[in-house]
Amino acid sequence: MRNTVANAAASEEQAGANFENFRLLLAAQVATTWYNLRETDAEIAVVQEGLALQRKALDFVTSRHQDGAASGLDLAQQRRWSTAPPRRPSC
Repeated sequence: MRNTVANAAASEEQAGANFENFRLLLAAQVATTWYNLRETDAEIAVVQEGLALQRKALDFVTSRHQDGAASGLDLAQQRRWSTAPPRRPSC
C-alpha cells in the first residue's frame, strides 16, 4: 500500500513537471513567433518605403525626360526599377 501511494505521488509530481515543461516550451514558441512576425513587419515597411522612393524617382526622371534632360533609356530603366516586383529574401 505504501508503494502504491508513493508511486501515485511520484506520478503526480512527474505530471506537474511535464505540464510546466510544456508551458515553458509553448511560451518560448509564442515569443519566437511574435519576434519573427515583428521582424517581417519591419521588412515589409522597408520594402514599402523603397517602393515609394522608386516611384518618386520615376516621377523625377519622367519630368526630366519631358524637359529633355533625361534620355528614353533613363526613363525605361527607372520604370523597370519602379515596377519590378520585390524579391523575396531567402530563408
